[in-house]
Amino acid sequence: MQDMVVFKGNRGGIQLFLADTDNMEALFKELAEKLANASQFFLAGTRLQVKIPSSWREEAVEQEKLTQLLAKYELQWEPFEETEATPLQTETLYVTRTLRSGQEIRHEGDIEITGDINPGAVVVSGGNIRIFGACRGVVHAGFPSDRSAYIVADRLMASQIRIADLIARAPDEVLEQPKQTEMARIENEIVVIAPIEQEED
Repeated sequence: MQDMVVFKGNRGGIQLFLADTDNMEALFKELAEKLANASQFFLAGTRLQVKIPSSWREEAVEQEKLTQLLAKYELQWEPFEETEATPLQTETLYVTRTLRSGQEIRHEGDIEITGDINPGAVVVSGGNIRIFGACRGVVHAGFPSDRSAYIVADRLMASQIRIADLIARAPDEVLEQPKQTEMARIENEIVVIAPIEQEED
């Protein structure tokens, strides 16, 4: 069964696509479930671009229900036409400090960190993540569904790596510390990690 509710991330924010359907009850149920499952990743005050069903354009009741449901998660929305939509422009967030256990950073665009991400720290980005340092915490790029996103770190030893809706955990065995910069990205439906420079001149 095809999803009636689809979130798509871009470099500047989050788009929400709602299917044209007569079953509004099922649509709102699916939306509520997806919002609840991902509530910890949404920043309060985020404005979603929503592709509403064509039948809603004159339906103030359905639009108000959407407003109220998103408001439970401190989210706002504005409609857009898919043919007219242009990517939102969100600046890169630059962080120049080490993140310690319990600290979190969440941003709709790219994140660049100069410093380490210690175990217990969390970084969630709607775009790419670049770390000039060691990464031992939890990193999530391309939230919620941008599978083209990637994570780059000088020493990529994260306890959990997520890109869009895919996840890769650190292996149980202790691995040797990386000797060069590595990139995590999605290939063939899995998250793979490899050195950026794999060939020698």
